Amino acid sequence: MSIPTIKFREMTLKENIDVVKWAYFEDNGALSVHDFTIQYFPELANLDSNLSQEKVYKAIEDVVTNDYNKYKDRIINET
Repeated sequence: MSIPTIKFREMTLKENIDVVKWAYFEDNGALSVHDFTIQYFPELANLDSNLSQEKVYKAIEDVVTNDYNKYKDRIINET
């Protein structure tokens, strides 16, 4: 019997952005994915609730891209 091997891969920038976009708008009660997202990306906490979804998406893209690039070497080395 062979033991399965788990292999991790680096998430692309686009995948990271898509996950954060989903999590920002998620309101699933007990898990509070939205609240966790705000804790991890505090820059998103003060977005005006009257902003269009397009502008919120742009803000998320900017914040995630900044963090992704800031930690790019670490991301590569830990995968």
